[in-house]
Amino acid sequence: MVRYTKEQINKVKADRLSGLTIQELMDKYKMPKTTIWHHIHSLKLSKEKQKAISSRRGGSAARCKKRWISANNKAEELLKGFSLDSQWVSLLTALYWSEGTKKRGFIFTNTDSEMIRVYVKILREYLNISNKQLQILIRITDKQDKRSCLRYWGNIIGVNPQQIKLDLNERNNSSRATYGICRITIANGSDYLKLIHSLIQGITVRSLS
Repeated sequence: MVRYTKEQINKVKADRLSGLTIQELMDKYKMPKTTIWHHIHSLKLSKEKQKAISSRRGGSAARCKKRWISANNKAEELLKGFSLDSQWVSLLTALYWSEGTKKRGFIFTNTDSEMIRVYVKILREYLNISNKQLQILIRITDKQDKRSCLRYWGNIIGVNPQQIKLDLNERNNSSRATYGICRITIANGSDYLKLIHSLIQGITVRSLS
């Protein structure tokens, strides 16, 4: 834990009273936002300084928007030529490598609906997995509405909600996801698991050679 001197904290407070925003203080003193806030939140600013800070916050928002535009443009440039047909093997391997079980069955678990969509699309279109082979379980708590969760994941995966099982488990569900944790198991998936292990090994060798 980093400890800051009284002199450093006093400088932070003085700069805040002079009209610096939290982001400007973070950049200047290389301190975390929580530390800055802890020491300045009780300071009384003049109306003039409050207006100055508010106006620069607007500038920060504009700069943030500009950076997002730049990031999106860069992403589009990097994704030129991308197609799922040519890269589904690498994508499936990466997804399962990070979110799939490695020993007990072909099981993929996540709360991100878009990740689940992509994963299931690859299973269906490139591994010819049918809906009957998908064993879907949603882990929720009593704070979540069962029917809403079933409808939600049924729509995301493209199956009848009646095909989805529920696990009401407070102890193992530490996620705050609105619709719970989705787990997809491929029935009789041992051969697919062997394939994934072989793909992971192959990609590792090719990446590190």
